[in-house]
Amino acid sequence: MTNQDIICKVQDFFDAPDLTIDSAKLLSSNSTNSAVAIRMINAYKRFSLSQTIENKIEFECSLRNYLLFLKTDIKIKGYELSLPNRFGLMVHHSKGSIYANYDLPQYVNDFFVRTVFDSQPVQITTDENEIKDVNPYIYNLTNKKFRKFKSIEQQLAVMGSLRVPAGYTAMVAMSTGGGKSLITQTVSYQYDESLTVIIVPTISLMLDQHRNASKIINPKNDKEIMYYHSGCNVDNLVSAIEKRCVRMLFVSPEALIKNPRIQNSIFKANSGGYLKNLVIDEAHIIIEWGASFRVDFQCLDSFRRILAKDNPSLRTYLLSATFSKKTVDNLKMFYSDDDRWIEIRLDALRKEPRFDIIKCNSYTEKHNRIKELVCKLPRPMIIYVNSPDDADTLRSELAESGFNNTRVFTGRTGSADRERIINEWVNDKFDLMIATCAFGVGVDKKDVRTVIHSYVPSGPDQYYQECGRGGRDGLPCLGVMLYTDDDIKAAMSMTQKVLTVEKLSGRWFSMLNSRKANIQLDSILIDTSVKPNYNDSDKFYVDVNNADITWNVYVILLLRRAGLIQIIDVKYDKDRYFFNIELVDKRIRYDTPQTIDMFSKVREDESKSIYSDINELASKLRRIGKSCWSSMFNDIYLLTDEYCAGCNNHNNLHADKRKSFPLKKPVFFPELSPSEKLCDIMNGTKEMLIICEKNPYEITNKLFSSGADIIVVPDETEYASELLNIETIIPAQFCMGYREFFELSRMNSHYYLSGTIVFCIGDDEDLAGKVLNITSGKEYNRVYVVNSDFYVPRRNKHISELVNGACKYDYIIKKELT
Repeated sequence: MTNQDIICKVQDFFDAPDLTIDSAKLLSSNSTNSAVAIRMINAYKRFSLSQTIENKIEFECSLRNYLLFLKTDIKIKGYELSLPNRFGLMVHHSKGSIYANYDLPQYVNDFFVRTVFDSQPVQITTDENEIKDVNPYIYNLTNKKFRKFKSIEQQLAVMGSLRVPAGYTAMVAMSTGGGKSLITQTVSYQYDESLTVIIVPTISLMLDQHRNASKIINPKNDKEIMYYHSGCNVDNLVSAIEKRCVRMLFVSPEALIKNPRIQNSIFKANSGGYLKNLVIDEAHIIIEWGASFRVDFQCLDSFRRILAKDNPSLRTYLLSATFSKKTVDNLKMFYSDDDRWIEIRLDALRKEPRFDIIKCNSYTEKHNRIKELVCKLPRPMIIYVNSPDDADTLRSELAESGFNNTRVFTGRTGSADRERIINEWVNDKFDLMIATCAFGVGVDKKDVRTVIHSYVPSGPDQYYQECGRGGRDGLPCLGVMLYTDDDIKAAMSMTQKVLTVEKLSGRWFSMLNSRKANIQLDSILIDTSVKPNYNDSDKFYVDVNNADITWNVYVILLLRRAGLIQIIDVKYDKDRYFFNIELVDKRIRYDTPQTIDMFSKVREDESKSIYSDINELASKLRRIGKSCWSSMFNDIYLLTDEYCAGCNNHNNLHADKRKSFPLKKPVFFPELSPSEKLCDIMNGTKEMLIICEKNPYEITNKLFSSGADIIVVPDETEYASELLNIETIIPAQFCMGYREFFELSRMNSHYYLSGTIVFCIGDDEDLAGKVLNITSGKEYNRVYVVNSDFYVPRRNKHISELVNGACKYDYIIKKELT
């Protein structure tokens, strides 16, 4: 549906308003501007049914967004604008219509706001010739809906994931919106009669991924792709797993840790070899202990370790858009076994945000500006605040200004309310969310246009992740921060939230020496409900139901991060966690001066880490406008290229001018073994020349069907499309262009360039010389397909003289492969 179609349908509605009509059906389109129009019509219907000042304000705010996004005006019979109008709405008297001015305050970047309202997709330049077709496995799995990869980035991520050997963990970094879900879908169907468990952080993301997978794969029945969260029928799920009907199961970490029936059914599937893959989406929050303190998410490594002990061939995938060095180090420590670890790093900064950092002189000025920006900036909008009390205060202030259709999402928000609020948010029941850091990763509403920070977060990583709630549909968004000097001081005080050595020691030895602890020869079972051996009351730094249990869990996870203990297993019973741990350093078993010194070092390291993160952000705020705001993201996400769509330092795009290859780090191992069938026709050598005087497609198809791992083709050709319909399906095979091959060769990325590689050279003498020079002495098997035994000038020989192996015509190869 075009913008003009939307405008016509909306005007038709206002010419003859029907308050019973379903606006979603009226504007049946998934476009961003359709959603804008739907929210506006729904606001008008609420105002028509109850003409309160609050409903009028909500409608006029939605109307402003509609008129500026759609670049139009509108006639509404009998409607009188509120005066003075806070939303820049004006009456065009000669036309009798309402239009909107931007009417922005001077402290806001006018250019950025107009850019967001213009809704032009972020331009990502890609050479279409470099993007190759998917392989026959993906083509058929997706019911021929996916013919080409979205990008080389997606190809490397998906094909790299399919190449992961049994028993390995792969950490895959791939940008938001790059097509990461195809990884999960393809590895889930790579093996017959197999189960993949996909752990996702929120219900909304779970439902979204389930819906997308079902739509793309079109499963044979409703048991093939399933999900579970509290409220679902656990009997149906357990039965489907027992019957081996499930291929993909989307589940929350809490369900795995806290629901014994689901946990036991997964254990049973694992011991029977049915479970093949464990996928953890948004894996970076495993390490982000300070955000919403997702204990179950952080304890997944022990759950995985139990699975891997019983099923050593289990593959694990850790997926996210970006990983900081600290996150990588911790994930590798928790999830790698005997160096069976692969990093597929396609890290890239988000292209959508425009950053506008606004310093305020006082708390009052800041809040007055927030109330003004709520009227003027594009919606949907998230306002992040520092604490639940701050959220309640801001909600009350906005209500006094007439904004009643808001929601608050904090650490105090109960599970049932969280689910309801997220559903209402995703389904456009409201468009202004007030939240703490508890509302974040995995809440996948794609069309958020503005993210406002009314406080200074705990570091660039938290700030970047929260700004990342915006622009997930690939359209520009705003990242606005309003702060005072007091906000910086409040952020710096976070270092004081780390437990003192005395309290750290007190809680640890209280749990360890409690009568509730069960000490065995090689493990200790700890009950986290134990009270500490001191009288002070420790309030946790985010709102929780039981501060003692939460602090005790914090202590265990802190000592785990420090490498002093290992978590063997976690159980949840009667509202508390039971940790079965192993002491990696036996010295912490006893309360000695040496142990206190160790705890002092742990606390010091933790404080330094927190201080370093906060100081990075605080120092940037002190230099605002003097340097690019986004440069601090390159400092924490070390493999990303420079990219900033706009900030206080510059309005226009600043990006690395070099054309960077998506793979940021070489993947050296493990390497694939070549196909035995192809090894046989190569007579025990690593090279073979095939002369094909006619159409090369037939022999290429034959080699692909016989187990060739990679086909390398000229970038401008359509060779890959000829391979889509072959009958023999090998999931990890793929086709790449020569530019991609040369880059991977330059990086010595043996993980991708292994097995048997077929080079389609044709009669290109220069290409032949370059390929032979690069492939000489490599470990992978090489098959060169040429049109004739031509002369290679740069080597002063015919190509047959340069290939150290058999030279055969294509008709001979066809017979040998039959």
